[in-house]
Amino acid sequence: MGLVTGITKTVKLSDGEAVIRKLNHKKLKEASKRQQMEGIGWMREVGPELMKALRSEDAAGVDRIQRTTEAAVTSYDRDSLLQMGVISWSYDPPITDSNRVEILNDLDEPTAILLSEAVFRFSRPESEQEAGEDQPGSMST
Repeated sequence: MGLVTGITKTVKLSDGEAVIRKLNHKKLKEASKRQQMEGIGWMREVGPELMKALRSEDAAGVDRIQRTTEAAVTSYDRDSLLQMGVISWSYDPPITDSNRVEILNDLDEPTAILLSEAVFRFSRPESEQEAGEDQPGSMST
């Protein structure tokens, strides 16, 4: 069975460590939606020319792009991955439910990238190409 409750992993940092949790499908979807909403806001700023170019794209090309981006950490909101995935760390102050957002917002860029990518890689399912066609649960086309 594929339950993720209680599945954790220790991530080594330059001068300490953090414990991350494996995110369930709902939390990954939430992080993806948050990133999509940010992207929609950006597209509104860019204007109708971009939308016209996107609409003229062929359906197969759009489908290919979507499958590729689903396997990319950039398709997920970094803050969401951090806030939902980082449980604790070896630094002071310790992460608690009451200070989680504030502390994780204060991370430097390299640490935020490292931890969000670790949560993403630990949580996401394998893509069809990574899983291979001979793996259980994969589908041949």
